[in-house]
Amino acid sequence: MGLVVPRRTSTGHRMYGLADRYRVAAIVQAKAAGMSLDSIRAMLTAATPAERNRVLQHQYDALSQRVVEAQAALALIDTALGCEHGDLASCPRFRAVLAERVRHP
Repeated sequence: MGLVVPRRTSTGHRMYGLADRYRVAAIVQAKAAGMSLDSIRAMLTAATPAERNRVLQHQYDALSQRVVEAQAALALIDTALGCEHGDLASCPRFRAVLAERVRHP
């Protein structure tokens, strides 16, 4: 993939410096944030800050959407946890949350 290109010793062994370790940390954190390796490569090799910002803005928007979806899922689970009905599907509060999600996915 070529995301980290370490220096080589005279005998061909790879040698990782401090900058390489920070680069690896950035790659690991970007991957944890949901970025693809192609997006990470584009971010790390961008020719200009504007190009890098385009890549990052796309990721920011996608991650923000996933956060919104996760918050909605948590709200649904929270409502279900508070339900004391025998059948969750008959709980008025749970039904209201479901109805809202169906109207506004």
